[in-house]
Amino acid sequence: HRMAGRRGRGRRQEGSGSPDGRRGVRGEKNSVALIVSGCANPTISDIVRGSYVLHASNHGKVVYRKEQKAKGLDVLVYYWDDRDGAELNGWWFGPSVGGDQVW
Repeated sequence: HRMAGRRGRGRRQEGSGSPDGRRGVRGEKNSVALIVSGCANPTISDIVRGSYVLHASNHGKVVYRKEQKAKGLDVLVYYWDDRDGAELNGWWFGPSVGGDQVW
């Protein structure tokens, strides 16, 4: 389950910066690009529910940032490739790219 648990240490962000020009991504930086309606866990749903804008890139994919902070934290949606194993490969919610805290 990608919305709970902790990630391993030593993660690093790759290629932060504007995602402009990425295939399959429409809209300008700071325009709504993703809307998350929630999830089955009400506590996590309160954190992740909202509108997300293009923010940066990581592992060749766009990073989205929630427009409003949740409990004082940024909420990002980012992709992690399989360089650290198949179990960590996929899309994650967290306050930082590759950090230990994920939802």
